Amino acid sequence: LYSGTAKKIAQDRLQTQLSRERVAQIRRETSALRLQNAELHRQTLWGRIGRNLGVYLGAYFGIHTVKNLVDTGSRIQLVQKSIEGLTKSTQDWQFIQQEAFRTGTDIEVVAKGYRNFFSSAKMAGFDKSGIQGMYADVLLSTRAIGATTQQTEGALLALEQMISKGTVSMEELRRQLGNALPGAFEIGAKAMNMTTMEFNKFVRTGKLASAEFVPKFIKALKETYADGFKDIEQTVSVAQIRLSNSFKLLSAEIMSGDNKIIREE
Repeated sequence: LYSGTAKKIAQDRLQTQLSRERVAQIRRETSALRLQNAELHRQTLWGRIGRNLGVYLGAYFGIHTVKNLVDTGSRIQLVQKSIEGLTKSTQDWQFIQQEAFRTGTDIEVVAKGYRNFFSSAKMAGFDKSGIQGMYADVLLSTRAIGATTQQTEGALLALEQMISKGTVSMEELRRQLGNALPGAFEIGAKAMNMTTMEFNKFVRTGKLASAEFVPKFIKALKETYADGFKDIEQTVSVAQIRLSNSFKLLSAEIMSGDNKIIREE
């Protein structure tokens, strides 16, 4: 009897052990199955993303490229029309394109600056040849010293204001022009064949006529800085701006329907 009972207990223990092992095995299999399902879900998700990523990115960049093209083309068209309306000529726009590419300056900066500079200089009695000559020399000189867009705009604005007012003030000469162009005051003194002390006194009298000063100053500016342009011309920065100018002009052509390739298609 004792032997039978012990055998029964041993069998029960074995069965319990087997049951525990089976439960553990089932748990392991269940866990593995969950991992497999999770991996399958992950692969399916990333597969979907991968298949559609090109479509999504293409659509995103396509929309933004078209928007950028339309906005850019519209701005260029607007400034071109305003300049042609001001000058009553298409030659000025050709001049602007030429100088923008020659000096590696953003064409919108060149165009807007020219519009204001031309208006002031024309009212002051300068002819177109003189205006364009001065403007081209300022652009070349500012690029030669690596001036930023803001500095170029500041120099043009200061000269434009001098011409508009008819006289040169210390405010425009030292603060505006001086901040945009290093050594502007010294170059001004050199242009007027004076020492800096003599020039300082003369400017403070308020009798320095801009019609006399501005052409002389720009000539002296070019003599001082223009030779440095050859070191700037081959830089990546200039190449990037020229490429940007090409895109902007192409955008304007597409917007106006003047692009030959598009018309033929």
